[in-house]
Amino acid sequence: MFKSSHNRTLHLIIPDLLSRKFDLILPNLSQLLSRATIKAWQQSDFYTTLFQLFNLPTQQPLPIAPITYLIDANEKESAIWLRADPAHLYADRDRVLLFDQQMGLTITQTEADQLVHELNTFYQTEDFTFFATTPYHWYCRLTKQPDLLTTPYPQVIGKDIYQYMPQGQDHQYWRQILNEIQMLFHQSYINHNRENNQLLTINSVWFWGVGQLPQAPKSTWTQVYSNDEMVQGLAKLTQTPCDVVTDSQLFSQLETGDYLLTLSIETDWQTGLKSLEKQWFEPIMTLLKQGQFQKIRLYPCDKRIFEITPVQTYQLWRRQSWQNFV
Repeated sequence: MFKSSHNRTLHLIIPDLLSRKFDLILPNLSQLLSRATIKAWQQSDFYTTLFQLFNLPTQQPLPIAPITYLIDANEKESAIWLRADPAHLYADRDRVLLFDQQMGLTITQTEADQLVHELNTFYQTEDFTFFATTPYHWYCRLTKQPDLLTTPYPQVIGKDIYQYMPQGQDHQYWRQILNEIQMLFHQSYINHNRENNQLLTINSVWFWGVGQLPQAPKSTWTQVYSNDEMVQGLAKLTQTPCDVVTDSQLFSQLETGDYLLTLSIETDWQTGLKSLEKQWFEPIMTLLKQGQFQKIRLYPCDKRIFEITPVQTYQLWRRQSWQNFV
């Protein structure tokens, strides 16, 4: 039995939802988009959208590393952190592509610890230290804030790295460090063993998300649901209740308030869209028509918000396919 919908609003973030067009029939997504009021939104990507929704400054560089460190290490430190996530760089003619876990780069904690040990041995006279907090999330603790603009790791996966290399006044220094790390990893017995076992080598890291933990703003959320460590870190920073995403049955737990739910397309795009349609858009539209939500706000992270109320769901003359909004 669903609780009263009085002042219950769902804020739904699905990054890049409308970035690709396929010949798929998605009636519930089509209804949501075509009957919603489209409002302008200042932010064009997932991370700046999150920072704005959590009342944090959106100026670059975003301090992503110290926020995810809250979750990965379960520690709150005032240090300056830089993500240094392991990667496989694949040379393809005149391009160098970045591969991650989703593209076949499997890493054990033992391998991560050994490579980080080699990094810290090599850079023991420098003012930074590496940590393999998880096999896939590595960090570099710095003593001062560099003038460095970087591109988030997820935005570089499968792409040519050259157009995403670090920028800023200190970019030459950090590009040099990156080149040194690649040479060091090339010599590591860890990668020799991986080659012998026909595994992708861990032949680089990717620097991103530098910064210091910001002052915690006042939380505006009743509850957050997300499987993303960045969202979980922001919830922890603002002392907002946060749970992992299960299925649409979580809606039965909602009372009065503003709720944030983040979803992602985990598999290939067409399969992922079909899954979102069945598992999320269908129950969301059903509950909205029943008046179980006062409002739904959908953020595809492309400078638009799609805002829809129960009354709008019955405006049958507003009918367009979801592809018209890509």
